[in-house]
Amino acid sequence: MAKCCVCGKKLGLLSGESFSIQHNNLLICDECQNNRSNINVKRNKNINQKTILNSREYFQKCIDAGTVEQEVLPAIENMIEESVLAEEKNNEYHNRKKLFKMTNGYNFEGYHISDYLNIVSAETVLGTGFLSEFSSQISDVFGTNSGMFEGKIATAKDMAVKNLVDKALDAGANALIGVDFDLMTLSNNIIVVSANGTAVVIDKK
Repeated sequence: MAKCCVCGKKLGLLSGESFSIQHNNLLICDECQNNRSNINVKRNKNINQKTILNSREYFQKCIDAGTVEQEVLPAIENMIEESVLAEEKNNEYHNRKKLFKMTNGYNFEGYHISDYLNIVSAETVLGTGFLSEFSSQISDVFGTNSGMFEGKIATAKDMAVKNLVDKALDAGANALIGVDFDLMTLSNNIIVVSANGTAVVIDKK
């Protein structure tokens, strides 16, 4: 009877799948395959850290128990190592993001700009929807603000800022100066919010 090449579990006649193209003669069970998917930090940005850690521990236990076939052992060890490195990089990225500064001006009190990196921009496109448009028209008649319409713009603005900060971080910046926003409306009730700024490196004076 066939068995999983990672955990050693016996497989049914129609259960399991090939470990990889290189090792298509070896089968991996559903549980191991699920953990294999969960351990990838880059692909699973929305999976919580505990799930990723549990999957790493799962494979380490398989290695310690000696159930992993020698042919796939290097791949499993490499997968664990890559997951650890990706987690460290991810944590460093989030730490930088917490300390990130942004202004619509051109300096920060107590800091000096040591490097100007690049101009960055980010756009967000959102549909306002029929109800938002209808609500806005009624508000125009009565001279009040449209909460639904304003909510859509605020959401688009927040998303644009998030994308802008991500681009600046990828460029190696720890701050943005001269941040401004452009708002455009297209046909079919579409809102485009563009955020722009200069990515810089700042240091404390």
